[in-house]
Amino acid sequence: MKNLLQSLKDGIHSFSFSQSSTAWSDYYEEAGKRGDYLTMKKQILSEWLSKLNIKTVLDAGANEGEFSELTAGFATCVISTDSDHSSITKLYQKIRQKNYSNIFPLVIDLANPSPALGVNNKERSSFLERVKVDLTLALALIHHLALGRNIPFENIAEMFSCAGKYLIIEFVPQQDEMVRLMTLHKKELLHAYNEEKFLAAFQNFFVILQKQQVGISGRTLYLMQKHND
Repeated sequence: MKNLLQSLKDGIHSFSFSQSSTAWSDYYEEAGKRGDYLTMKKQILSEWLSKLNIKTVLDAGANEGEFSELTAGFATCVISTDSDHSSITKLYQKIRQKNYSNIFPLVIDLANPSPALGVNNKERSSFLERVKVDLTLALALIHHLALGRNIPFENIAEMFSCAGKYLIIEFVPQQDEMVRLMTLHKKELLHAYNEEKFLAAFQNFFVILQKQQVGISGRTLYLMQKHND
C-alpha cells in the first residue's frame, strides 16, 4: 500500500500543465501600456482596503492574481476565481513559489457558476450559496460579463449582492479600447451599456461609498456597500 501511494504521489508530481496562449495571457502587459493605470489602481485599492475591516475576499475575474496578492495583505482569506484555466494555473504556481497561505485559486465561470448538487440538490450547495465574504473585487470585469456574456447589469448586481457586504467594482466606459473591440460586430449592445444604467442597476442593491477615476484610463472604481449591511 505504501509503495502504491508513493507511486501515485510520484505520478502526480510529474504532471505539468501545457501553457497554451489564451485571450488573457497578455492581460497585464496590455494593461501596463495604459500609462499609470496599474499603479493608480493599486494605490486607490490600498487606500480603500486599509479603511475596511475585512477578513474574507472574493476576487472575481482574478486573472493571474496580481490584485489578489495585494488584497491578501489586508485579509486572512482571498478566494481568487477566473474562468481561464491558464491564468488560474499561473496563479497556483505563483502561490506555491511564494508560499502564500491565504490565497485560494478556483476555476469558476461567473456566467455559469457551480450549481447545487446531490440529493434534492441539497447535498452540496451552489458556488454563490457557499461564497460568503466581506468584500468582492470585480476589477476590469463588468464589460466581459455585460458585453462578452450578454448578462444584464441587474443580474450582475444581484449576483455580487449574494456574495458579500462590500463591493469594489471597476466600470469600463464605452470609449475604452477593449469595449470598442468587444462590440465591433455587435454595436446593438451599446445602448444598454453606459455608466448611468450601470449605476441604476447596482444602486438597487448597493450604496455607493466612494468613487474615483483610475488615472487617465477613463475607467472608474466604485466602493459600494450592500443595502441593510
